[in-house]
This record gives sequence, C-alpha cells and structure tokens, in this order.
Amino acid sequence: MLKVADVEFIRRKVLEDGWSQRRVARELGISRQTVRKYLALEGPVRRCEERPRPQPVRSQVEAEIRALLETARTT
Repeated sequence: MLKVADVEFIRRKVLEDGWSQRRVARELGISRQTVRKYLALEGPVRRCEERPRPQPVRSQVEAEIRALLETARTT
C-alpha cells in the first residue's frame, strides 16, 4: 500500500497537472497498473492510524534493564 502522500501525488499530477500515468509510474518507481488502481479510488484517501504494537518482551525485561542502568550510573 502506498503512503497517503504518494496517492495524493498521483492524483495531483495526473488530474491537475496533466501528467501521463506512465510518467507518474516512472517518477515513483511503481507500475502503471498501480497508478491506475489509485486513480480509480473514489473519495479522499483515509489516513490509517497506527495502533501501538504489543511489546510482550519489554514488560518482562524492563525492570532488569532499569536496574542495570542504575548500577552503571552509580559505578
């Protein structure tokens, strides 16, 4: 999936600036089919919010790391 900025670039260059789909594909290093796909989307491009990923290992070792850092500071 392309970034929102890339999709906006595709739409702006083809629809407003008159660039060919081939030229946009060449500039972004993607296929013409991908350019065509994103031009066919209707409506504004939604920005997906990134959800924080779980960090199961961090919770297990965080206390130990803090203790080691504290020990290193005092010596």
